[in-house]
Amino acid sequence: PAWDGMLHVHLLGSLVVWRPDGSRVEGPLWRRLKVRALMAYLVLQRAHLTSREQLAELLWPDLPYESALRNLNTTVYNLRRSLEPDLESGADSRYIVYEGGYYRLAGNASHWLDTVNFEKLVRRARFAQDPQQAIRYYQEALNLYRGDYLADLYQTNVWSHGEHERFRQLHLTIMDELGALYEARQEDGKAKELYLHALAIDPCREKTCQKVMSLALRHGDRATAVSQCRRLTQAMQDDLNLMPSPETRQLCQELECSS
Repeated sequence: PAWDGMLHVHLLGSLVVWRPDGSRVEGPLWRRLKVRALMAYLVLQRAHLTSREQLAELLWPDLPYESALRNLNTTVYNLRRSLEPDLESGADSRYIVYEGGYYRLAGNASHWLDTVNFEKLVRRARFAQDPQQAIRYYQEALNLYRGDYLADLYQTNVWSHGEHERFRQLHLTIMDELGALYEARQEDGKAKELYLHALAIDPCREKTCQKVMSLALRHGDRATAVSQCRRLTQAMQDDLNLMPSPETRQLCQELECSS
């Protein structure tokens, strides 16, 4: 589809950019790590300008200044060619603007960004009065989460551990929240699928494990409840060097004794 001049940028998972005509940005120049890192950084700056010096230091911190600037010039050219393959030599780029020693992404605030829309959908779901509407918003948000934040740029200075963890935890949390909505509608199979997906990503989520155990017991599946309890205990010991809460340990003991 056409998007009225907007770029569609996906930061959840590997960086993906779609042009306004619906075509995907691809090709050998785009596959270069620094080209994608530069694009991601300019997107993340939104309305802020970034100097040549900042970009050179960010992308080539170990190179001499002049070498870093030469690399930056080449990378900017390659990014422009990736976004606009038909851009004529010497012509101004529609997207990558350079003014007074500063770079910016033209129309940055108006481009579609998956991280922004992901969080908007979560807020709408949490404030929705109608459970069915909330479920729809949660499902749309989950569909946007293609993978961890900037998964292909984790080895660059553009990547942020804080943002990676924030989006990862939000993704896990909304699976729990959507699962609870399904439980309220007595759609336990859908709830269980979400909880198990969350546990596959983070086996140490104690509250999520308790939900799976509760569902299993509700359906008379004591073996699954015991199995989940053992997995949680082992994961917390291996990954965190911790034991589950007294509440969970007590439940596990009761299950073990009655199995």
